[in-house]
Amino acid sequence: MVERTMNGLEKLISLNESSKFAVGSKLTWADLAMVNACEWLLNGYSNRNNLLASRYPLIQAHNKFVRSTPTIQEWFGKQKPLGRVKNV
Repeated sequence: MVERTMNGLEKLISLNESSKFAVGSKLTWADLAMVNACEWLLNGYSNRNNLLASRYPLIQAHNKFVRSTPTIQEWFGKQKPLGRVKNV
């Protein structure tokens, strides 16, 4: 299920290749939702982290770009660290 979700997000980003955003030409809730979901998916599954990160370069670039926005950096800085998912 994780790989299926990540494949869908990777495809979504590739469809908007003229922009660094998930949809359109500016930061939207879609970008924020994607970054938040990917934080959980990539950091919540410790045994899959490296595999997932290496297989989805567009997602990695999107997350890095969105998280480089000062207000987004500030928001993520105030969040509690994500816990690891157990027994996966």
